Amino acid sequence: YTYSAETFGRFLNSLQDVVDKGIHVVITAHAQLRKVELPEEMGAYDHWEMKTSKKVAPMIREWADAVFFLNYKVRILEVNKKKKAQGGARVMYTSHTPFWDAKNRYGLPEEMPLDYEGIRYLFEDAGQVKQETVPAPEQKQQKDTRPKEEKPAPVKQEAPAQETVAAAVAMNKPEPDSLIPKRLRDLMIADGIDEWEIQNVVNERQKGAFPEDMPVKDYPADFIDEWILPCWQQIKQFIEKDRENVPFK
Repeated sequence: YTYSAETFGRFLNSLQDVVDKGIHVVITAHAQLRKVELPEEMGAYDHWEMKTSKKVAPMIREWADAVFFLNYKVRILEVNKKKKAQGGARVMYTSHTPFWDAKNRYGLPEEMPLDYEGIRYLFEDAGQVKQETVPAPEQKQQKDTRPKEEKPAPVKQEAPAQETVAAAVAMNKPEPDSLIPKRLRDLMIADGIDEWEIQNVVNERQKGAFPEDMPVKDYPADFIDEWILPCWQQIKQFIEKDRENVPFK
């Protein structure tokens, strides 16, 4: 299951690259019932959740902007002291309840007909905005054919080696907070990565999951164990790529 979570973490990183290019991504999954027991309550109850491993489902929920639970709406009527089911309209639920997993970041109604019209604006309006910002080919061609001013040739500077960049970043950095879980803290020290870089990756890859200024020590333990640690190499690569745009003197 750990290997599966690591592989799925890389897959979500690839999907995020697709989203960053302005392409919508929709993931579908079957649902399954799971018994939930609360220590402070008596008994257990059934809860619908995605039919994936327990390590993968939280990653999808945190990554997605919306999670809809699709079901048939059924009403139970009592006729002649016998209970019968009626209805069967297909609906989608957009908010989390004790009975199913769901969420949305768009202020949608809690229950909606299973129809594309209700969520059309989430896809098409965003696409129109993206399209309007792209310059027309004719404008680009005119811009490219204009005479360019002669400028002195810049002095070519070789990019510092990756090891040099990592060493420069790691210099004079305070050690991570001692309250950060040891496994993550050891990785941060070994790779010269500080807390604000971790926060930057989480805010970029898991938008809206946590407040932007939340300290790393306050991240939920399951988020660290099921997302940060399995995806550490991808997180490290993301940070190193981001460092390439930072001038070192």
